[in-house]
Amino acid sequence: MDANVIYEEVKIAIQEQAPAVQLRRILETKREATLFEKAVQEAAAGVISLEEACKFREVGAADAFRG
Repeated sequence: MDANVIYEEVKIAIQEQAPAVQLRRILETKREATLFEKAVQEAAAGVISLEEACKFREVGAADAFRG
């Protein structure tokens, strides 16, 4: 999938003030990794610590309750 198409959909959703849950669904349907998943990959590669990666999980969980 072309990244421009994905980001255009996200851009439109943001402009329409879509809830975070809708943004997450857009990315999930396009098979985009979440920030947490990307952070875990970075931790596995030794770029960041696992503790730092877990902070992204906390952010994602908080967003789920807002949307």
